[in-house]
Amino acid sequence: MTAKQYLSEVIKLKKKALSLSRKEEELRTKAEGLRALTYDKDKVQTSAEDRMPDVVAEMVEVQAEIGETVAECYRQIKEREDRIGALKSIRQIEVLRWRYLEDKDGRQYYFSEIAEKMHIADTSAVIKLHKRAVASFENKWKMTL
Repeated sequence: MTAKQYLSEVIKLKKKALSLSRKEEELRTKAEGLRALTYDKDKVQTSAEDRMPDVVAEMVEVQAEIGETVAECYRQIKEREDRIGALKSIRQIEVLRWRYLEDKDGRQYYFSEIAEKMHIADTSAVIKLHKRAVASFENKWKMTL
C-alpha cells in the first residue's frame, strides 16, 4: 500500500464510522420503541413465546459490534494523524492534514483550496509541497505501512 492510499483511507473510515453511528442510533431508537404486548383474558395469544427478549438481545449484540467497529475506525484515523504529526516539517504536516485528515463535504480538499487555506498564492507550489510531504511520510514509515 502506498502512503497516498494509506492516508486516503481516512475519509472512508470517517464515512464508515458515521454511517455505523447512525445505524446504532436507529437501533437504539427501535429498541426504545419496543413494548411488550399485553394479552387480557379476551384475546387469544397466537405465539407460544415472547420474542422481545430475543430481539433486544440481538440489538444489543449488533450495537456492541457497531461500537467496536466505530472505535477501530477512529483508532486507525488517530494512527494516521499521529504519523503525520511525527514529520519534521510543519508545512508538510499542514499540507498532509489538509489533504487527508480534513474533508470538505466528504471529499478531499483540492490543492487550490489547500493553497488558499495555507495562504500560498501558487497551487503548483502546494502540489510540490504535497509531493515532498508524501515522500517524507513514506521514508519515515515505509517499514510499517
